Amino acid sequence: MKEVSDTPIFILVGGLGTRLRSVVKDLPKPMADVNGKPFLEYLIKFHSSKGFKNFVLLTGYLSETIEDYFGDGSSLNVSIKYSVEKERLGTGGAAKLAVKNYSCDSFFLINGDTFSDFSLSELLTLQKNCIGATYLNDVSRYGSIETDDINRVVDFNEKKENAGAGYINSGSYYLHSNCVRNMDEEIFSLEEKVFPRLVSEKSLFAFKTKGEFLDIGIPEDYAKCEEMFRRLNLFDSE
Repeated sequence: MKEVSDTPIFILVGGLGTRLRSVVKDLPKPMADVNGKPFLEYLIKFHSSKGFKNFVLLTGYLSETIEDYFGDGSSLNVSIKYSVEKERLGTGGAAKLAVKNYSCDSFFLINGDTFSDFSLSELLTLQKNCIGATYLNDVSRYGSIETDDINRVVDFNEKKENAGAGYINSGSYYLHSNCVRNMDEEIFSLEEKVFPRLVSEKSLFAFKTKGEFLDIGIPEDYAKCEEMFRRLNLFDSE
């Protein structure tokens, strides 16, 4: 099995973050302040602590704000490169552009506004296309993932009220580059275009975890971030 350091982590940080605009103004959502530092910095440090050193930030909205802050990543002892979309390409299109800019056979992809408390190296164990699936007591806000007895994904359930407990798509993926490279479109969504095809081909798997999960996309959950990071000892010594 390849070393984790051989596989880059693509981080989606190009969104507009309109739902968080009331509390985070004039900043890309992943740059939202948490105890004096951007949320994105904690993500990078967390994954660096698990052995990952190569990051590509998939930027768009206010990309220069992110580049000015992180530079080449040397201040965090990692390598950071950038793939800048000139127009909104969707999750799949942004990943396709990054694969084109930085040739690689496979990659990890995570959302820049979510945190999942597990190592992405767990997704690498199957050497197959894989989604990180996190258990929640209430999946109403996210929808859920259905799997078979070998954790192969068989369906995605839409969001609905009072959905109960289950596993959600945590926004953490290990994918072979051909999944996006071979798409004819330049603008497309992984969730709408790529994953349904992989499910039909029986080639998408889930790594299930019951670790902590947080999506800062709405003010109510952003407000919980500092307490969670403190509980997980993600802050530097104070």
